[in-house]
Order: sequence, then structure tokens, then C-alpha cells
Amino acid sequence: MKLVKILIIIIAGLIIGYGSYRVSKDIVECRESAYEPVYPPQNNGDDMGGEKTDLPPAMEPPQDIDRLISHSVDGTGTTDIPVDTEELFVVHEGALYVRTEKEAAWMKVPDDEMTGYARISDYLDTISQDNIYVSEEFAAVVYGGRGSENISIIRSYDEGVAWSVGSISKTATHDLKKGYDQLYIGFSNDTGTGYLAAFRNTGSSGEIHAYRSVNNGVTWDPVTENDQLYPEVLSQFGLKAVE
Repeated sequence: MKLVKILIIIIAGLIIGYGSYRVSKDIVECRESAYEPVYPPQNNGDDMGGEKTDLPPAMEPPQDIDRLISHSVDGTGTTDIPVDTEELFVVHEGALYVRTEKEAAWMKVPDDEMTGYARISDYLDTISQDNIYVSEEFAAVVYGGRGSENISIIRSYDEGVAWSVGSISKTATHDLKKGYDQLYIGFSNDTGTGYLAAFRNTGSSGEIHAYRSVNNGVTWDPVTENDQLYPEVLSQFGLKAVE
């Protein structure tokens, strides 16, 4: 009888664990699918009796929609690893681990195996504190940009059980040896505004690309140097425009 009870407890535990995993994954996918970009209607001239006008490029729907919609990646949740550090992250056995809000608990950042997207394990030597954001609500890591790979942002809302990955279009450097010198990411807890900066030393000078999100990092909009928001984004990381 004791053996039967033990087996029942084990089976029940497995069912509950799998159910929790599915709920976490559904939450991530629901957050992504809830975002629907809205574009202003174009004036084709028929309704207003005027000439047909085209929207400027900045107002047209983006052509690379696949780079705006995030996809899910399975995680492993939290774990304990034999390291002694006060840092926010650590590279352990060839993988990136990010500290959670819980004491001595770490979450492993998984590789994104989808074709065309950057894998975090290929960028471990470029990761620093600036690449990582952790709060009570979620964690985010920015990486990528080397060769034909765009900058990717991977996020988790449940301490690493499930992750979502999205990338910013047209951010690939097309340089196989060197991508960006430093990537920065941060969020405002009050408004859900996200800030991202990408610095690249081009030799004689450097360049800093800025991006801003208004939906906790689901999508990112480029901020040009002549935009009044450009200094605001850079100031989040103590940066100034390159002269």
C-alpha cells in the first residue's frame, strides 16, 4: 500500500508540474499575441475627392513582420549553481545564468534555435551587466548583432520557466568578426517604457543606435539622432551622443 501511495504522489507531482509549465508558456504567448500594431489609414483619394497620396516610409506598415513578432523558447526555471559571486549574471559550464530576486536562485538563459536568430551561447564573451535587466516582474537580456544576425531581446516573466524572443530589424552589422562593442537595456517600472542602446566603434569614430519600447519590450522603435528622445534614451545608461 505504501508503494502505491508513493507512486500516486509522484504521478500527481508530475501532472501539477507539467500544468504549471503550460500555464507559464501560455502567459508568455498571450502577452505577445495581445499586441496589435495600428497603422493610420491611407488616403487613396476616392473618398475625399482629392488626389491619391502615399504615406511616407515611416508611416507604412513594416515589411519584415517576422522580426516584430516574438516567439517562445522553453526554459528550465530556477536552479542552484556552485558559484560565489555578487554579480547579476555568471557564465557556468558554457551557459549564461541570471540571478533572480530570490536569494541564491539562478535562471539559465536558453539558446534560441530558430533559424536566422542569434544564439546567446555565441555571445557569452560580450555579455556584461549592461546587457541584463532584472526586476520583480520580468528579466530581459539583449545580445546579437554579429554578421547577419539582428539584435535579439529574450525575456521571461516566470523566473526562467518560459522565455520569449524578439529581434530588432536592420540591426545586423554584417561583420562576422565583430558586432557591437556594447549593448544596453533598461526599463521604467512605472510606465513600461523600455530603452535600448547599441554602441559600435567604427574605427575613426563611433556610433550609438537608440531604440525605445512602449510595451515592455514587445516591439522596439528606432530613435534617430535628431529626435528629441535620443538624448533621453542615451541618458538612461550615462551615455552621450558621439560627436
